[in-house]
This record gives sequence, C-alpha cells and structure tokens, in this order.
Amino acid sequence: AIVLSCRGSLGLSDILVDLLCDYETIPTPDGAQPGGNYQAHEGMWNAATLMQRGTVHDTLRDALESFPNYGLVLCGHS
Repeated sequence: AIVLSCRGSLGLSDILVDLLCDYETIPTPDGAQPGGNYQAHEGMWNAATLMQRGTVHDTLRDALESFPNYGLVLCGHS
C-alpha cells in the first residue's frame, strides 16, 4: 500500500482552528447523492485542498502510476 500520514495539530493556530469547529460545505463528488449536504471540518478541508497541488500530490500521483496494483491508505493523528 501507498500510505499518506498527516500530522495533527502542531501549534496554537492549529489548536484554535480545531476548537472553532467551523465546517465548510464541500462540492458533491462524482457518483455521490445529488444534492447531498457534504461538510468537512474547515481546517481539515483547507489542509486537504492544499495537497491538491505541489510535492505531496505529485509524489502520490507518481507512486500510484508506478504501482497501479497498490492501494492508497490515508491516516492522520491529532
């Protein structure tokens, strides 16, 4: 398996975002229930969308292309 492990809260700003418990309405993914009300913790959503570009994204894409029979495991810690 290809594993992406994300760190948890690191500093005061992360803790404040965690405590606010604000949620972001996210776009309905393909194949999901149309009109579904999908929400994610705002801090986690922002962190995840940052990974859509840059080194993490490129590394995951390359690994999945190089090893098409591998699965992707996402995990985190807080």
